[in-house]
Parts: sequence; structure tokens; C-alpha cells
Amino acid sequence: MEILIIVVILALLISVWGLGSLFISAKENILRHTTWHTQKKQDMDHKLQALKEQQALYLEELKRLAEER
Repeated sequence: MEILIIVVILALLISVWGLGSLFISAKENILRHTTWHTQKKQDMDHKLQALKEQQALYLEELKRLAEER
């Protein structure tokens, strides 16, 4: 009877340890994924800003060319 209790307690401890490591791993994956999305958004924001600046330059050049005519 005592052996059965010890086996059950050990099984519970192993299960709790396994679930704990599973949740920690999931949390790390979520953080890694969130970080990736944040970095990707920052990259896209920089590219968008560069395109807006380039568009402004083109518009200025078009205005200048239109005024010369």
C-alpha cells in the first residue's frame, strides 16, 4: 500500500513538472513570436516612412516641372 502511495505521488510530481515546463515553453514561444511581430512592424514602419519621403520628393519635382512650363 505504501509503495502505491509513493508511486502515485511520484507520478503527480512528474506530471506537475511536465506541465510546468510545457507552460514555460509556451510562454517563451509567445514572447518570441510577439518580439518578432514587433520587430517586423518597426521594419515596415521604417519602410513606409522612407516611401512617404520619396513620394514627397517626387511631388515637389512634379510641381517644379509644372511651374517651369
